[in-house]
Amino acid sequence: MDRLTHAALRTGVVTLPRRAVHAGVWFRLLRTLIDEISIPPSKLTRRAQRAVVRIWDAAGHRPRAGVSVAWRTYESLPWPRQQAALEAAAAALHLIETREITTEGSLASLLTIEPHKPVPDGRKPETVRAAELVHALEDALAAARADPLEAHRLLALLAPNPGSKRFGSVREDLIMLGIPVHNLPPDPEDSDDRRP
Repeated sequence: MDRLTHAALRTGVVTLPRRAVHAGVWFRLLRTLIDEISIPPSKLTRRAQRAVVRIWDAAGHRPRAGVSVAWRTYESLPWPRQQAALEAAAAALHLIETREITTEGSLASLLTIEPHKPVPDGRKPETVRAAELVHALEDALAAARADPLEAHRLLALLAPNPGSKRFGSVREDLIMLGIPVHNLPPDPEDSDDRRP
């Protein structure tokens, strides 16, 4: 916590586990953390009470640094209690970063290390999707070469309107891709009764 605060004062930027933030964000986050670990237990949910007790235990101090009144501003506390609150805040940051306690709020995720994500293989997502599409098309063509029902389904998917110019064109393309003519439905444009 001291290192991060020093960076905020020296450079105006604090590098948190997920990203760098402006010093103002860091000080607001730190002040919120100090205020939250100083909330009387009666005002907290059971889960939050357990987390706050764990924080103070990790810091080696009694909860709320022994403050018995309902609430006092951090600045009005005597220095030993302010120091205890800072140590508890540092313990809280460590427990949050290591995910030993969970947090809520819009800035909470900045304090945790980003979950592990598999390293990409170097291909762009569009390339991966295109490769998957090519494999799916190859599988569909193989099925259509072997099974007339699959050939009919593939043609219906690619050209749903029999008798249209597209239907005949797609049918010819499928034949060129190795689907046997007898596996495909006839092209209505080529029927005997339409010939002169």
